[in-house]
Amino acid sequence: MEDKYSISVVGHVDAGEYSFKAVQRELKEELGIDPHTIAIEFLFSYRQDVTVAPTYIDRQINDVYMCVMDRVDPKNIQYHTKDVAEVQWVPFEDFIKMVEGASDTSDLVPVYGKACQEIVYFLNQHGT
Repeated sequence: MEDKYSISVVGHVDAGEYSFKAVQRELKEELGIDPHTIAIEFLFSYRQDVTVAPTYIDRQINDVYMCVMDRVDPKNIQYHTKDVAEVQWVPFEDFIKMVEGASDTSDLVPVYGKACQEIVYFLNQHGT
């Protein structure tokens, strides 16, 4: 989907792998960030069913993590240009507005709307 914001690091957990290790691996693969130089915090898990086709429902358990780090210049982040047009920092207040308007017409990829709503709710509830 073009011209939409998406979640920065998304991936599947390999067989026998813990989700935390998958986050570390995907952070390095997708953004070129050394996972040992930042704080990674588990937030929560949730279940999501996505109907991909009338005969195919993708059932997922999603573990959500947050990375805390000093500001990094997006120009220094390494990503695959065939998959990503650019990386931008979005202030949390702007992120909340995107999430509240999560629909086909918002700036956010619709499939991640629920995950982002859960992130905003969780962070607001826990004062993060």
